[in-house]
Amino acid sequence: MKRKTPDSVCAEAHDKIKFKVAPLPDDPTYVLIEGDKEAFKFLARLLDAQAEARTIAASRSARSVQGVRDLHEVHRSESIYTACLA
Repeated sequence: MKRKTPDSVCAEAHDKIKFKVAPLPDDPTYVLIEGDKEAFKFLARLLDAQAEARTIAASRSARSVQGVRDLHEVHRSESIYTACLA
């Protein structure tokens, strides 16, 4: 099964899904989310897709960083080997 992206979750959403997000009056650093059952199911799917997208991106980034480290190590080893031959 293909993973859902945040964009695909939004594209599949019904036009009738509505929710309200507003800062709490007592502490505006927090928000209140109001909606019906379908709105919260949509938000759950959207947050899940966003978490998956970030996990995949972080994994790719970690592999890229490790790849650079591996290349650096190979280059360093080759430099040491070349210095020993000289």
